[in-house]
Amino acid sequence: MSFSLAYNLFFKNTLTKVSERAVIQHFDKKSKLVFMSDCHRGINDNADDFSHNSQIHAHALKCYYEEGFSYYELGDGDELWENRDFRDIYLSHSNIFRWLRKFHRKNRLHLLWGNHDMDRNSRSYVIKTLAATFNPVTENHEPLFPDIKVEEAIKLVNEEEDLSILLIHGHQVDPPNYQLW
Repeated sequence: MSFSLAYNLFFKNTLTKVSERAVIQHFDKKSKLVFMSDCHRGINDNADDFSHNSQIHAHALKCYYEEGFSYYELGDGDELWENRDFRDIYLSHSNIFRWLRKFHRKNRLHLLWGNHDMDRNSRSYVIKTLAATFNPVTENHEPLFPDIKVEEAIKLVNEEEDLSILLIHGHQVDPPNYQLW
């Protein structure tokens, strides 16, 4: 079997399995959806590429929130390969997390995990970090995103149009970034 054929079979089998595990959400022609990926929020140091775009991202979140959009972050929202402590990321970009929290409170925040934030495929990690975070402003332990679930895949289904859209980060079809992580 050629490498190309083997890779294509791996690709197809992997996507089929991911699609079968996907959480199903319904949408219609009135739905307002925005998709972001690969933000790679870091700790606001020289290695944090996101920091250069933080203000424009916050403004975009504000506009999407006020217009009633649901926000889908398709993996690698936070740079957890380079920054192991989520709290440092949270403190560096608390303005972004304030907006994301508003989306969550309205059930309009949907997170997928990617290869740079793959720790979020663990429910206990999500509970420890995203669901419960210390707020340095009020000095209280407040849940950031209570009951949040971070998914590997979401399948958007529009039954009127007989349409489905599979949302994934994409690392699933790249063996070094998925299986060898």
